[in-house]
Amino acid sequence: MLLRRMMDHFEDQNWFAVVLDLMIVVLGIFLGFQVTAWNEARKERVAELAALHRLQAESEQVVAYWRMEVQLQTRYNENRRLLLRVLDEGTIAPGDTAAVDDAVMRLGHYPQFNPPRSVYDDLIGAGGLGTISDPDVRGAVAAYAAELDFVTGQLTQFRTNLRGLHDAYEGRIFSAYAPEKSSLRRYEYDIASLSGDRQFVSDIVDAVRDQLQFLTIRESILSRAVSMCEALSRQLSTTCDAPAIDEEEIRAREGVNR
Repeated sequence: MLLRRMMDHFEDQNWFAVVLDLMIVVLGIFLGFQVTAWNEARKERVAELAALHRLQAESEQVVAYWRMEVQLQTRYNENRRLLLRVLDEGTIAPGDTAAVDDAVMRLGHYPQFNPPRSVYDDLIGAGGLGTISDPDVRGAVAAYAAELDFVTGQLTQFRTNLRGLHDAYEGRIFSAYAPEKSSLRRYEYDIASLSGDRQFVSDIVDAVRDQLQFLTIRESILSRAVSMCEALSRQLSTTCDAPAIDEEEIRAREGVNR
């Protein structure tokens, strides 16, 4: 209809009408593209919001995971500090035996980290962090991911340092069968004798120092996780409410200490 009208105007040499018809055609094409772009943008925003909601829910689980990791390691480090005091004094008080045994068992404990990350992995697989439009949220997620990579790399280094601990234990601390324990193992050692072994004490001090240092790394990634959760929550007008997490759940996710 419009094309025929344009031809009529052209034959009549009504150039104003021809130009007006052309403008109508161009405007119609432009509006068509614009409506399509608006629809695509709306679909992308809906998909992004859905992904952000899933990521925010997962970030709460991540905060809970690292918070429990910090709490557990803080408690373990209290026992490790007690071990140093016992070695310095050369005797164990009756009420401290269980804590010292725990310190001996966990001194070389560097389990694999396994925080929740399925939504994050899906996001990366779907196009990466570039699919997150808000720069604050994108930056917070990227900072957490970078910190997680750093922690994983440090884990390898701290495990490498365990050679000194293995040498210290050899011939001084022995595993014994303990059917009442889930690990089927208990340790046997002579604190009075070990406290006089200068090299042994030095190796244990170094091992405790490494564990204390690694706790600060856990605290750092917890801070990044909280920042990520809070940034997502602000974007979605909600709050970061990390749920309580059971200690055994953390231990079940630790995997094998390599």
